[in-house]
Amino acid sequence: MTRDMDLVRAILLELEKHEHGRFQGKLEVLGYSDEQVGCHVCLLGYGGLLKVIDVTSNGSASPYALPLSITWKGYEFLDAARSDTVWKKAAALITKSGVVSAGFEVLKPLLIKLAMDQLGLATGAGQ
Repeated sequence: MTRDMDLVRAILLELEKHEHGRFQGKLEVLGYSDEQVGCHVCLLGYGGLLKVIDVTSNGSASPYALPLSITWKGYEFLDAARSDTVWKKAAALITKSGVVSAGFEVLKPLLIKLAMDQLGLATGAGQ
């Protein structure tokens, strides 16, 4: 299964809706299967963006985890990725560049730069 950064963002946005900061129940994301969501929750746990419970069994086709809460690192990424305008602009830049996909360590700084540009804040050395 390919990592899907749109699904990563959707999961974080969905979890943030829970007012007490702790998710309980079944997480569903429109347009994605339970397997895709569970696997990406697991990946978010591996990456430190979520606290999760790994419920992968020997019979599971893919890793599978249940989300508990968003971590500080997860909120930092979510704050950078929250704006639909900034998210779409970053996706367009990545596509235009010919890069097939951009990982977290490329995507987050790009999102931050685009948000700063949108706010009229200088980015870069010596500014």
